Amino acid sequence: MRSGEALAILIRRGLVHGRVGETETEGSSRPIPLDPSLAAEILAHREQSVYVQPIDYLFAGDSGKPRWQETILTDHVKPAAVLAKIAGKGGWHTLRHSYSILLRALGTDVKVQQELLRHADVATTLNIYTHAVSEQKREAVSKIARLLLPQNAEGPCDRPLAAPTCTRLM
Repeated sequence: MRSGEALAILIRRGLVHGRVGETETEGSSRPIPLDPSLAAEILAHREQSVYVQPIDYLFAGDSGKPRWQETILTDHVKPAAVLAKIAGKGGWHTLRHSYSILLRALGTDVKVQQELLRHADVATTLNIYTHAVSEQKREAVSKIARLLLPQNAEGPCDRPLAAPTCTRLM
């Protein structure tokens, strides 16, 4: 790969409860951008696999067929969630919610979040998957406090509203 080359993975088919079929939506079949370090890990995995044809599954089981989602969850996702200290049951939706919350915490544009999560409607991204992180809430409250509670000669106005030396916007 050349430096700066766009790296992406293309999803060609879907797998739900052991049944292989078309991807769920048109958006689900769009390329997913990859970080170069993640692309390198995927390529290294692929090089160790006996299933390397373009039509083969990237994470095939011993038979060459897709692994069962519950097996992947038990053997890989749940242990990784524990190591990453992600609260919850460690299921597929916990993983998706955590991904969405991390994107939000990093200031990712909501449209980008929607497309990365493969949601048809941005309302799904905003109303179900994305939650404000506590640190973001604290920062927002502090910004309002700094706007409404100006500094006085003695330092920050941290006394009750009735304090005579504290000037406040009302």
